[in-house]
Amino acid sequence: MSFNVDGRIVYAGGECRDREIRTTFDEVEAYNPDTDNWATLPNLPTGLHAGATVALDDVAYVIGGNHGCGGDRPSEEIMTLSF
Repeated sequence: MSFNVDGRIVYAGGECRDREIRTTFDEVEAYNPDTDNWATLPNLPTGLHAGATVALDDVAYVIGGNHGCGGDRPSEEIMTLSF
């Protein structure tokens, strides 16, 4: 999932960290194009991929998505990430 907050491009989560146990990524990183630098941010509360995201002011809302590889553990949550 990716979105823009305060001019930074944020990438969060990702599919299939481990295919055997079907887990997803929980890492969050932000790219600042003004400084050409990446920063590691606090992890998501749980791994997730394919969620819909929207950022309003300094809060990103992550809606739905999936906690497992493919589509085997759909999320019914709305996550908020504050920046």
